[in-house]
Amino acid sequence: MNTSPRTGIFIVDDLPTMRDRLRELVAEIDGVEIVGDAGTPGEAIEGILRTHPDCVLLDYQLEGGTGVDVLRAVHPQSPDIAFIVLTNHAT
Repeated sequence: MNTSPRTGIFIVDDLPTMRDRLRELVAEIDGVEIVGDAGTPGEAIEGILRTHPDCVLLDYQLEGGTGVDVLRAVHPQSPDIAFIVLTNHAT
């Protein structure tokens, strides 16, 4: 029986194919558990606050907002959650 603590990851990306691919990649890491995912800022905020993951993989550009909007909404309530912001857009 494995009683090691697991690292909870929440995935946020507006493209379902990207969420699926990130889910596949993260699932290969020992000690990591995907606790949820979302495609919109509103879904992300609700899901992150509900599941309280250790880390969020957060797309910068989302349909209806940005990853920064999500970060600004969640961080004051849960400052211990780590956010990794990803993008494939030119900056």
